[in-house]
Amino acid sequence: MRCKKFPLWLFLMVMSPVLPAQQAMTGKALYEQSCLVCHGDDGSGVMPGVVELPGTGGPLSKSDQQLAKAIREGIQREGAVMAMPPLGGNAQLTDQDIQEIILYMRKTF
Repeated sequence: MRCKKFPLWLFLMVMSPVLPAQQAMTGKALYEQSCLVCHGDDGSGVMPGVVELPGTGGPLSKSDQQLAKAIREGIQREGAVMAMPPLGGNAQLTDQDIQEIILYMRKTF
């Protein structure tokens, strides 16, 4: 049972395992592991200040190269409460993993 004062997003972040980089994962699994907590299952952004991924001018309107760079380096948006950490906070993400995530987001959102 989850404590009512413990935010769901924090609970999911703490409880989600970080898997070894050698384990092949699909874009969906990688997204769920590294992006879901902040961006939600539909890319709409579930935390204050998190931009809608598929929205007009949102990250998915950019090229794959620009999006991969933002994922790799992280982002601090003006007015956002917190920054997106490099690699979504998952230091084990590879360039191939990032491409899988981008492909999944483009297909799904």
